[in-house]
Amino acid sequence: MHKTKTNSFFSKHYLCDKHNRVNTYLRISLTPYCNFNCLYCKPLKYRPYRNHNMNIKDVLTLCRWMISLGVEKIRFTGGEPLLFPNIVNVLEFSVSQGVETAITTNGFFLYKYINDIMRLRIKVNISLDTLDRKKFKKISGVNGFDRVWESINRFMDQDYPLKLNVVVMKGINDDEIINFVNLTRDWKIHVRFIEFMPFNGNRWGWNYCMKGSEILDIIRKHFPIEKLNDEPHSVARSYRVSGFAGTFAVITSVSEPFCHTCNRLRISSTGKLLYCLFDDVGIDLLPFIRTNDFERFKRTVGAYVRRKPLMRAGKELNPEITSFAMTELGG
Repeated sequence: MHKTKTNSFFSKHYLCDKHNRVNTYLRISLTPYCNFNCLYCKPLKYRPYRNHNMNIKDVLTLCRWMISLGVEKIRFTGGEPLLFPNIVNVLEFSVSQGVETAITTNGFFLYKYINDIMRLRIKVNISLDTLDRKKFKKISGVNGFDRVWESINRFMDQDYPLKLNVVVMKGINDDEIINFVNLTRDWKIHVRFIEFMPFNGNRWGWNYCMKGSEILDIIRKHFPIEKLNDEPHSVARSYRVSGFAGTFAVITSVSEPFCHTCNRLRISSTGKLLYCLFDDVGIDLLPFIRTNDFERFKRTVGAYVRRKPLMRAGKELNPEITSFAMTELGG
């Protein structure tokens, strides 16, 4: 299968917004369905749209067309992306197009796909908010810690690059910050501490949100840490404990947003193009996909991207900032 060649004119023209940010990183939510019920992700009594989600043909066409407009990296999210039918075909197609390909997963079904992921050199982020079995069930609603931990160990045994995403919530798992940092002592693993973000129905409030600066203060009381150089457009500020094999980072989406360097776009599980996690309007791309109308697709995407606001989809931070649940958009 031949690789799509990125047209530099498309990249500069169609994916550049009014703040001169070139949006070359695309995150695609493959499905709103998830076998977990995490506290911060699903609202109470959440029910996904059953008949308005993408099929594999939609996903592959969206990937190909967005790459032709200048996308250079695609991350597949959910819900739980490993529940999407033919997920391996999706990953193989993305890799074949010559773009950096990644996946964010809760890790429960990883044991089925580890060999394929390693073969394709997919970048993997695993959401893991606790190292305690009982607390894992309390946070996720699933008794699945051992299965997830087994997959993490398999990756580590192969020295495969791995990131752990930890949403830090006061009074729930903030007492485990040091335990997670200790994972980096011997493992070449990257732990990312993420501030608790507001989504529809997840009962967000500052009383539950631990700021990145607070997380760093806790770590500094236990370890000498050094700041590392971050990649351009990185959402994380990375550190290392002196002498440790792995690294850790803080993602301050709430207290210190990184919107001014954002190069990301999102596509929801219903095929809507969105600016970010806080955009709940978007534009529906599926009509163009299903009528094979690339020219209208191209013009519509370009016009929407050019209007991208500077911060948080143009909204003020509050518990009702978006009508979407995180499970519809991915982390």
